[in-house]
Amino acid sequence: MPCTTPTQMTLEKTPKYFVAGAVPQRIISTYRGSGIEPKFVLVLCDPVQRTYSDFKFSKRNGNDSYFNQVGLLVNAWQEANAKLKKILRFASEQQGF
Repeated sequence: MPCTTPTQMTLEKTPKYFVAGAVPQRIISTYRGSGIEPKFVLVLCDPVQRTYSDFKFSKRNGNDSYFNQVGLLVNAWQEANAKLKKILRFASEQQGF
């Protein structure tokens, strides 16, 4: 994040900062004692459109391995969820839930 004067405003558009919990605190500590009080504005968009946009960007730049990993995780989650449902159904039948 570039340094700014009290009369300037710094804008950052990187969405990855949103999921990194330490980043806002790091920004605040950077300005602590300077008389500048940082403010955060979070602008959200449709998550489906955002994911599709990220996918197109990754494909265009030859880096779609992230989406392959996400696909594998989604498949694993779906399989685990299906198994859990079977286990819960069986337990419910045995216990009379």
